[in-house]
Amino acid sequence: MCGIFGFISNIDNKISKHHLDIATKELFLRGPDNFGFFEENINENYIYFGHQRLSVIDLKSNSNQPMFSNDKRYVIIFNGEIYNHIELREHLKKNYNVYFKTSSDTETLLILLLNEGIENALKKIDGMFAFSFLDRKTNKIYLCRDRIGEKPLYIHFNKNYFTFSSDIKSFKNLPKYNREINNEAIQNFFYLNYIPCPYSIYKSTFKLPQGSYLSIDLNNFEYFEYKNFNEISSKNLKISSYWTINNNKFYDKPGNISAKVESLLIKSVEQKLISDVPICSFLSGGTDSSLIAAILSKITKKIDTFTVSYDDHEYDESIYAKEISNILGLKNHKINISKNEIINTIPMLTEIYSEPFSDSSQIPTFLICKKIKEHATVAIGGDGGDELFGGYNRYLYYNRYKNYINFTPNSLKRLFIKMCNSQKMKYLINPLLNLLINEETLNKDQRNYKIIQKLKQLSDNKSFYESMINQNLPYNFFHSNINNLEKSNIMIDFDDYNNNFEQQMMNNDLKYYLPDDILCKVDRASMHSSLEVRSPFLSRDLIEYSQKIPINLKINNGISKYLIKQILEKYLPKNLIYRPKHGFAVPIKKMIKNELKDWTSDLLSKKIIEKFDILNYSVVKKIFEDHTDNKNNNEHILWSIIQLNQWLLNESK
Repeated sequence: MCGIFGFISNIDNKISKHHLDIATKELFLRGPDNFGFFEENINENYIYFGHQRLSVIDLKSNSNQPMFSNDKRYVIIFNGEIYNHIELREHLKKNYNVYFKTSSDTETLLILLLNEGIENALKKIDGMFAFSFLDRKTNKIYLCRDRIGEKPLYIHFNKNYFTFSSDIKSFKNLPKYNREINNEAIQNFFYLNYIPCPYSIYKSTFKLPQGSYLSIDLNNFEYFEYKNFNEISSKNLKISSYWTINNNKFYDKPGNISAKVESLLIKSVEQKLISDVPICSFLSGGTDSSLIAAILSKITKKIDTFTVSYDDHEYDESIYAKEISNILGLKNHKINISKNEIINTIPMLTEIYSEPFSDSSQIPTFLICKKIKEHATVAIGGDGGDELFGGYNRYLYYNRYKNYINFTPNSLKRLFIKMCNSQKMKYLINPLLNLLINEETLNKDQRNYKIIQKLKQLSDNKSFYESMINQNLPYNFFHSNINNLEKSNIMIDFDDYNNNFEQQMMNNDLKYYLPDDILCKVDRASMHSSLEVRSPFLSRDLIEYSQKIPINLKINNGISKYLIKQILEKYLPKNLIYRPKHGFAVPIKKMIKNELKDWTSDLLSKKIIEKFDILNYSVVKKIFEDHTDNKNNNEHILWSIIQLNQWLLNESK
C-alpha cells in the first residue's frame, strides 16, 4: 500500500521540486518505507510523479516506485494491491513472452498495461488501486481508480497546473491552490455524514469516481479551473467508466448458489494472504468478519484475530468474538478502548480524515488499526458483505413501509398524518407507530414527530430510500447564505419498472455509501497507522456473481444476509449467527452529555458558529440543549456539527 502524488504544469508555471517533494511526503504514513520521484519536461509541459511506498509484496528496492518499463517509455506510480497478479503473470508469459525482474504486483500491472492497453488491463485486474500511468512516446497520462473505490484519488484543476494525490492534504501547500470551501459539499455532508464522490470539501478539487479513469493528452492539454465536475470532459480530457453494476439475473438451485459464493470467497481469502509481511484479521463478532475468520481457519491457524472491547458493555461484542475464535481455533487479541482513549483521539480526526467526516465508528476503527500495527502490516476485513448480500436494516424496514408507500391512497396518508398531529388521537396512534419504527428516545412526542416527518417524505420507493440515507435537518439549519435543501444531491439511480427495490437500494449503497463512508473510514484510519486492509468480499468475481443472486437468498423472512448466514452455519453454532445486528459504535450519545459536554459547548458556541457563517446558531443551540436535556437523541447531527467545526478551526489556522 502506498501514496501517490502528481503535478503537471506548463514549463513557465513550474514550481520548485522542493514544494513537490513536500506534497509527496504529506503521504508519508501511507508509505513510510521509501520515497521516490520522477520529473521530466514533455512537449512544453513539466511532469512530476511522487511516491511513498509501504512495502508488502517484494520488499526489495528494485520494486520501489516510480517504476519504468525496460525501454523507459512507460512510467507508473501505483497505490494498492493486484490480487490476481500471479495469474496475470502466467497470462503475460504465455502470450507475450515477457521477463519479470521483480515479484511485485506493480511490475505485473505495468507490463499488462504496456502489452494490452488501458481498457483491457483494467477489465482483467482484480484488486484495490489508484494509479497513474504515463506513456512518454504518445505523451498521454491515465489516472485510474478501482471498481468499488477502496483507494482514494483526488484531482485538482486550476489555470496554472493540474495535480492529483491519494490525499487532499498534499495540495494545501501548493502555490495558488484554491481552498475555497464548497458549500454544496457541506450540505451533502450534513445529510449523509460524508462528502460523496465526486465532490470534495474544496471547489475545483474532485474525487475521481470509482470504476473510471481519466485520460490526459499532453499534446493539446489546456490548464483550466473547473468549478463543476461535469465540465472536465470538455477540454481535451476524458473520464471513462470501465465497470458498472450489472444485475443480469440467473436461476439455479440455492445449494449451488451457496456453494459458488463460498468457493469464490475462499479463493478471494487465499489471494488476500499473498504477502511478504505479517497478516492478521479483524473479528467483530458479526456475520461478515466471522465468515472471513472461519474460512481463514480452514486455510491456516497462524492468522491471529483482533477484537475491540469497551468499558461500556452496551457497545461491547468481544465476548462473542472470543467464543468464535475459540471454536475456530484462532488466537484472539482483545483490544480494550477506554473513554480516555476515545477523548484523546477526537482532536486527531481532522488530521486523519483531511475532510469533514462524521461516521463516529471512525474512532474505534482508527484505534484498532493503531494497535494492530504493533503486530502486523496487513489486516483482513469484512467490508462489503452488507451491500452485496443485504445486511442493512433499511432493506428490512422497507417491508414495513412498502404497503404504506405503494398501496395507501394519498387521501388516507394525509388523514393518517392529521391523526398523528392530533392531541386527542396521539395515544391511540402510538401502538401503530411502534409497528413502523422503534426509535430509542425518552420522549414519545419526539418519537412520534420523527415518524410523522418520515411519513411525510414517503411518496414512492425512491423517497423511502432517500429518507433512510438522509439525516433529517431542522428548518433553517443552514445560514441564509446557503440554500436549505431537503436532501443530498447524490444521484439516486432507480428503475421504476424494476420490482426488485431492495436490490436497487443495495446497488446505490454499493455506489455511494460503501466507497465514500465505509471504505473511506477504513482507508484513512488504517493508512494513518501504515496498515493495509484487504476486503475479501470485494473481489471482482464475487461482486459480479452477487449481483445475479435472487433477492430471496439475500433477505428471507425478515433475516438479512440470509445466504451468508446459511454458509456460516457450516462453521459456527446458530446462536452466534442469528443475533441482532450490532454496529461498530462508540458511546458518543452519552459522552456528549457527560465527559464531552463542556468541550462540545465551546465548539458549538455562538462565536465559532457565527465565525464560519454556515449554520444558524439558534438552531444549533436548540439541537444541543434538546440532547443534553434528554428531550431527543441528536448524537448524529451533533457529531456532524462537531466534526465540521473542528475541521474549519484547523483549516483557519
